[in-house]
Amino acid sequence: MELGHEQMLWLLGSLCGLNRVPFDRRLVEQSFPPPHSEATLFEAARALGFRLGAAKFDRQLAGKLSAACIAFMKPSASEPRQAAPRMAL
Repeated sequence: MELGHEQMLWLLGSLCGLNRVPFDRRLVEQSFPPPHSEATLFEAARALGFRLGAAKFDRQLAGKLSAACIAFMKPSASEPRQAAPRMAL
C-alpha cells in the first residue's frame, strides 16, 4: 500500500499530538522522503518512539482498545483503484 506524502505527515503529526510527542514536520520529511509505504510509516513512527504493528480490524474489539489506532479503509466499488487509501485515526 502506498501512502501520499501529506497523508503520512498527517498520520504521524496526529499520533504525536494525541500522545504529546514533539513533531517536527521538516525533520520527518528529511528523514523519510517519498515514496511512502506501510513500512515507511512504521519506521517513521518507531523513530518517533511509538510501538506499533499491523493487525486485522475486528469491529467487536474496537471499543476495547486502549490506544490510538490507524485504520486504512478498503475502497468502495465505486472508487478508482489508484485512489489513495482512506484513513481514520
